[in-house]
Amino acid sequence: MAWDFLEGRKCNLRSLMSEDADSVVAIMADPQVMEPYGQPVRNREEIISYLREAEKEAAESPRLHYKWAVVRKDTSVVIGVWTLDLAGAGTSSAMFGAFFGGRHQGKGAATDAARAVFRFAFEELGLHRLWACHNDTNPVSGFAMRYYGMTYEGCRREVSFADGRWVNSLHYSLLEHEWRQLEAPTTG
Repeated sequence: MAWDFLEGRKCNLRSLMSEDADSVVAIMADPQVMEPYGQPVRNREEIISYLREAEKEAAESPRLHYKWAVVRKDTSVVIGVWTLDLAGAGTSSAMFGAFFGGRHQGKGAATDAARAVFRFAFEELGLHRLWACHNDTNPVSGFAMRYYGMTYEGCRREVSFADGRWVNSLHYSLLEHEWRQLEAPTTG
């Protein structure tokens, strides 16, 4: 099925499976990966439960939640996790999120995965709007979202408390017609 496998240039995305536990533990149990995202570090049991839930969600109809393993094409190693969550059945928008192992950050895999997910969301699902947010303690995520062509929408102030301080949530979106402009071949 088209939603179980997305192809990029450097990496592919495929549905997460229980067999991915070791690779996902290496990502989601690493404080250096999860804390900048404002996400809790998860233990092996929590990750196995997360993977089982992903498998269950993949079988639902209508499908509202997509969780993919991001896999390098040249090595078949799982280097990240990408999620897409629709607001509800018949909706026109979805939220996405991603986590990449520390060794694989900053090498273009997230951008490649974003292109594949955005293409899927806008062309296959027919969505109108994608959105994502990040904590103000993680400016690299904001840079990535702007690099993807997303528009900064605003700040939800002091939404969580971490490391002894209140943290703001910064929100970005990308509309289908904006994405089409970004994807249009340039002439000249």
